[in-house]
Amino acid sequence: MQHPLIQTDNFKLVEEYVTHLIHLKAYEHAAEVAGSSVVLDWGCNLGYGMQILKSRGAKIAGLDVVPDAIAAARAALPADEDNIRLYDGATLPFEPGTFDVVTSFQVLEHIADYEAYFKGIRQALKPGGIAIFTTPNRRLRLEEGMKPWNEFHVREFSADELYRLLSQWFRQVEIRALRGGKKIEAVERARCSRLKQWAAGKQVTQGTYERVRGGLRRRIWGAAEAGSDAFSARTAARYSLSQLYYSETDLDNGLDLMATVRTQL
Repeated sequence: MQHPLIQTDNFKLVEEYVTHLIHLKAYEHAAEVAGSSVVLDWGCNLGYGMQILKSRGAKIAGLDVVPDAIAAARAALPADEDNIRLYDGATLPFEPGTFDVVTSFQVLEHIADYEAYFKGIRQALKPGGIAIFTTPNRRLRLEEGMKPWNEFHVREFSADELYRLLSQWFRQVEIRALRGGKKIEAVERARCSRLKQWAAGKQVTQGTYERVRGGLRRRIWGAAEAGSDAFSARTAARYSLSQLYYSETDLDNGLDLMATVRTQL
């Protein structure tokens, strides 16, 4: 199943903006790690993450399995369009050992074939290279035994499950939790709690997530948060990247999970 293009503007709700900030924070952190390195964004979507990496000095490339995502990323980064390539899920469209860093954010939960995915990332990296992953925190979003309520997700992970999986493929696995101030955490926790309550006992199929998300927009957040003018005037000042940070403790309570790994030298 192809993933949808990510939302980066025209927000109508606080929850949409907070989700956007969560995604941006990962790339801000990765840019600090990567510096001027050669970086491949594995699952680049619209290219917004590559723009952040490039602005901090990285030499960038990207791949994605969705043609519309590749077209959008190339349009956003025309000077780098030759290095933004469609991936068929099997053959790496770059020379092996090209990259110092691979970022793969909000991708792992979509993967059914871990062997192909991790072997591809290891092939792309130079010896001793770094890969950085982010993925939703199952402990926040799901009850035990519950399937993901986002129909595009194959599996979601707790911190310990993520560590065990990555340790099979990489060394020096470090897991961090994304945390934030009270306001920003309250928004994300409320969103996940309500979707979790809705999904309990239901079979999630294609389209159900978007339908219930639309219903939540109307029923939960209400008209006071629904207008784009009201959002831009009130929300942007109340929620910011500076309220988010990565922590090495209390991983089960993270808004999101980040894993940093190394390949063998």
